[in-house]
Amino acid sequence: MQGDAAENNLHLAITSDEDILSARTQIRAAAIRLGFPTTDMVRIVTAVSELARNILLYAGRGELSLELISENGRQGVLITAQDDGPGIPDLNKALLDGFSTSGGLGMGLPGARRLMDEFEILSEVKKGTVVRVTKWLSEGSMRLEKIHKGGSTVESGIAERALPGETATGDRYVIRNHPGGVIFAVIDGLGHGPEAARAAETAVEVLRSSPSTDIVGLVQECHDRLRRTRGVVMTLVSLNTPSSRASWIGIGNVQGMLVRASSVQNSAGRSFTLLRSGIVGQRLPTLQPSALTIERGDTFVIATDGVALDFMKEHNLGAPPQAIADRILERHGLDNDDALVLVVRYVGDA
Repeated sequence: MQGDAAENNLHLAITSDEDILSARTQIRAAAIRLGFPTTDMVRIVTAVSELARNILLYAGRGELSLELISENGRQGVLITAQDDGPGIPDLNKALLDGFSTSGGLGMGLPGARRLMDEFEILSEVKKGTVVRVTKWLSEGSMRLEKIHKGGSTVESGIAERALPGETATGDRYVIRNHPGGVIFAVIDGLGHGPEAARAAETAVEVLRSSPSTDIVGLVQECHDRLRRTRGVVMTLVSLNTPSSRASWIGIGNVQGMLVRASSVQNSAGRSFTLLRSGIVGQRLPTLQPSALTIERGDTFVIATDGVALDFMKEHNLGAPPQAIADRILERHGLDNDDALVLVVRYVGDA
């Protein structure tokens, strides 16, 4: 992709699947820079994916641009998707949920319209299509925790999207630095929609605010807080920097693997989370973490069940964590559930 990234603007050519991955990564970074909360960031990136995919499906090539905008004291992002393709003969039909001339399962234009605050489309047969979507930063939104700041012992990447048709996702993640290391987790609220999102967010609050660094105790705290919700499944990892050791535990079907720095180009020498049947908030299994040693460059990849298990066969996992997360979601994300991929690489003491 040829990208001209200025402080407040991006201009991105869309000619291939790799360009879609790059667009997701760059626009996600812009949304973080502006301070969008996680839920809105998921909506923005999902809308970008749908618009870019439409360009490839119907026009073959085109351009995405992003502009950071201000209006009446508000800040937001304006994303424009433009192509010189065949145009859309019937805009009303194209904006109906479930309508597709490509046979795809994505949300397309209706999904992008539903995910964003403002939507505008102009199309002329045989001349092309322009779609503009806007997402405003809500008042009181907090900037996302910056996990690459000085003192962190990890680099990370996150890729996520909501179930097509939903604006809330039940998949969440946490990364928390503490004096002895780092704790990170992927949480999946049962089902999808607002109730799943509320359950997952409750678990996130516990993991962020608890002073404990013991993963068994943290799972138990989540269990106690989630008793009146539909519950969650989760995989939780604790890295102990002084000892170069890690412990992890999985309840339910949030899959995790550890890719050794020495085998990032192949599938040899990988370790996988031992998942125990149960639901945090309803019924807990016996909580017995697995322990392992870690070295600089070792990479954890954790994904919810909205990602096909084939992601564990991915080779060439030596790329930056964000690139890995984006590639896995694009290649292995399913259209029947929320989906989230967290990639965390241990880089040692800062």
